[in-house]
Amino acid sequence: MTSVRISGFGVLVVLVVLAAGCGGPAKVVVKGTVTLDGNPLEEGAINFFPADGSGTTAGGVISGGNFSVPVPSGSVIVRISASKVVRREPMYAGDPKGPMKEIRADIIPSKYNTQSELKLDVKSGMDDVKYDLTSK
Repeated sequence: MTSVRISGFGVLVVLVVLAAGCGGPAKVVVKGTVTLDGNPLEEGAINFFPADGSGTTAGGVISGGNFSVPVPSGSVIVRISASKVVRREPMYAGDPKGPMKEIRADIIPSKYNTQSELKLDVKSGMDDVKYDLTSK
């Protein structure tokens, strides 16, 4: 599956909007690491969705395999996403010397993302979380 790259700033803006809440349960800073096939996930996103489908979502950036996100307490489903550049092509057809766009492919399997099997009980005093993902 391919997609057009959204700038890091654009992703950050979306995540900040998702993380902003109007009251609700107390938030706990969830910190941890994410590896893919034994290596730190260099860049990506981690999002926390209420397991019951109602309430405030939260999300943040994964950088160098690490993340730190304020998350409302309670049971959540965790979704991790990341992509890599598979090719570059002209932004405008027939203009090979003009600006280029990156075509990206997801590198995180759906069982950790769109159909995530990852769950977490967010509560104060919890230890750092570690997600060891495999690409297969």
